[in-house]
Amino acid sequence: MFSRSRGGEPARAPVVGQVISGWRLVRPLGHHGARCEFVGVCEAPVPTRATASDHWREFGAVAEEPLLQRRIVIMPDLGDGALARECTLREQLAADFIERAEEVLSDGEWQLAVYALKPRWSYAELIAEGTQLDAGAAVSLLVPLAETLALAHESGIVHTALTLQCCRIDAHGRPSIEGWDAAIRVDELPAVRRDLLRTDDLRALGRLADAVLANVVDAPSEELARLISALTGSAPPRDAARRLIDELFNWRVPDIIPERTPASLAPTMRVADDQGTASDQLGVETLLGDDGDMSRPVPRGVPGGKLALLQARMIAFASEVNARTWALLAIAGALLAGTGLLLPALTSGSAAAEDTGATSQPTPIATLPERTDGAAPALEPQPTASEPTFTSSASATAIESADQLATARNECLVLADAACLDQVYASGAPGLDADLTAIGAGTAGDRVTTATSWILAADLGDIEILQGSGGIGSLSLERTADGWRIREVWVEHY
Repeated sequence: MFSRSRGGEPARAPVVGQVISGWRLVRPLGHHGARCEFVGVCEAPVPTRATASDHWREFGAVAEEPLLQRRIVIMPDLGDGALARECTLREQLAADFIERAEEVLSDGEWQLAVYALKPRWSYAELIAEGTQLDAGAAVSLLVPLAETLALAHESGIVHTALTLQCCRIDAHGRPSIEGWDAAIRVDELPAVRRDLLRTDDLRALGRLADAVLANVVDAPSEELARLISALTGSAPPRDAARRLIDELFNWRVPDIIPERTPASLAPTMRVADDQGTASDQLGVETLLGDDGDMSRPVPRGVPGGKLALLQARMIAFASEVNARTWALLAIAGALLAGTGLLLPALTSGSAAAEDTGATSQPTPIATLPERTDGAAPALEPQPTASEPTFTSSASATAIESADQLATARNECLVLADAACLDQVYASGAPGLDADLTAIGAGTAGDRVTTATSWILAADLGDIEILQGSGGIGSLSLERTADGWRIREVWVEHY
């Protein structure tokens, strides 16, 4: 971890597409005053082994450098080192439920703290949803808070801003506490001031526990209820945090915290989990497939390495063909076969009628147009009145396709048509899961204002991030064999 600073207030806030200290900002995550958070990407170098000869160099092709994706916390660098002090405090506490920065950077204008990127939601969201909790899950939610607060007080630090909003849970049900930018070291303060600050922290802990237990099916034990009442009172005991841990464990055994769907919380980041690859050694999170094969370097020094890797990738690609595609092909084949059997029968029937001298007019038969090239005629499906049609040129650029894709997605959301959304999204896109979840819940997903201009915020190869004019939102588009398709949608709320 390192930092450097130079005075001077920034001229404007960071924006999507800006590069700060080597990190490109691709999506805003929120802001609080001068402090803002983004999803950031940068290229991680792939370590290569030196060779004693250049003879086999043509077989040692180097793969593209994989992308690191992280949560970036940004503050203006005013020379006070506020962000660096916060990260140092997190390191010194070394608590299990406090996230620590991977590094702290500064370019003279901005300070950056780099954290792991993962889906998280707050206790406030959990309470607002009215989720009914088991007693064991409540214990798992509250014990980490009490333990972390007790450790901070014993280390001479008070939080001062403990709320439901700054208590978070990740996709694996692991709690953590944020808001340490407001923390204060109290060792040098007068005793009265220290006691007042610690009392405020303990009251906040009591209010938190009371809010969580209000959503628990089982009533708390008499001892636990009495302790929480004392915590929220005017003079909570100094050892109340440690006593709360004991009473919670005496009440119930900790249990699993209810999970939420990660797709509705944050972009799904695929992690390369193959042991021994450079991506795994660096902890790289990629935007590619489930197994991260495309981020794996080509084996060096082995003539057959390229061929073996290409074969593995082709097999993986073939296995991803949608089952619905095979079903549609089978239906089309059955229709063509039926047409081939029907036409000869109709022709023979017409000839028999002429031989018997029938005087009645035959019923008109709709026939398919003749083809001079000998190929079977194609059957064009006719869209219904309620089904929006979507066509996209494979040669169109991402910016040219953006408005058409956004319009088609809006129409699909109005119709609540899952099959329609499948046409405008790329295969496996995390944004598709979020829209399908919204349709299943009977709620309308966020719609992007169309008929606007789009600018390229970030070019990640087969994935491009586009920013709409006027701050209406952003699109992440992915290049497919059929042209550009939507990967994710972010709409600004004010």
